[in-house]
Amino acid sequence: MLAPAQTLPTERRPLASLSDCVEVWRRLAAHAAEPNVFYEPGFALAAASSLGRDVEAILVWSADLPRRLVGLFPFRVAARRYGIKLPVLTGWTHPFAPLGTPLIDRDSAGTVVGSFLGHVATDAPLPKIVLLPLLDDSGPIAQALRATVEHSGGAHATFGRHRRAVLQPDGDTAHYVEHAIGKKRVKEFKRLRRRLAETGPVAFEIARSPAAVTAALQDFLALEAKGWKGGAGTALIQNPELRHFAETAVYTLARHGQAGVARLLVGSRPIACIVTQRRRRVVLEGRL
Repeated sequence: MLAPAQTLPTERRPLASLSDCVEVWRRLAAHAAEPNVFYEPGFALAAASSLGRDVEAILVWSADLPRRLVGLFPFRVAARRYGIKLPVLTGWTHPFAPLGTPLIDRDSAGTVVGSFLGHVATDAPLPKIVLLPLLDDSGPIAQALRATVEHSGGAHATFGRHRRAVLQPDGDTAHYVEHAIGKKRVKEFKRLRRRLAETGPVAFEIARSPAAVTAALQDFLALEAKGWKGGAGTALIQNPELRHFAETAVYTLARHGQAGVARLLVGSRPIACIVTQRRRRVVLEGRL
């Protein structure tokens, strides 16, 4: 790729050192062109100590004062790619973060992308090949990347296109499940629920407050350990470092209304759990 003009101030720092940027980081996340809860400070800083020790971030700042964080690009440098020696600057993803969309202010995506690529081009130790995995190919970030690289005379390519499942009720939430999975499967689910109710009262609960989420997360960890992950030795509860990451990340997100734990109970006994994370857009005074 060629170097676009670098028009905004940038810096490169270890991801784990960004605890002093949490407030401006949260503001960026709330005003991002595309949300990514895995790149928000509550999740990313919790993951940095166990899953991102070698991860750095390029930060892009506004030119005006007081300066605002307008771009955050977490990455690691891979010495090999595709089985050959090929240094690549790779956007940070890991098994607990299946999305690699960088956080970019939605009012200045093109300028921020240009400044990021300009930093990569002029930072001598960094590879000049950039790979951003698990990025929405049709979203504004991918469009800004393509346009910026093409404008500078550089080259880009897309690998491994695939369609992901999406929950998109389009207003008809009452009948969304029936339309999505079909009447036959809905009928079977109702039959299974009746059978389950023969063993005790069936209830579905969602823990949302930090205290409730913390307690419900322990049910999730215990159930995971009883399944195939426990048998394989890969359950979170079997790895103290990863367990600490999960508990810290989920609790921190819950404090900001961005995490919950849904549980299916028979009587008081949980038989199924799932942790949900979401990006909530908030109104910030003077920004929206």
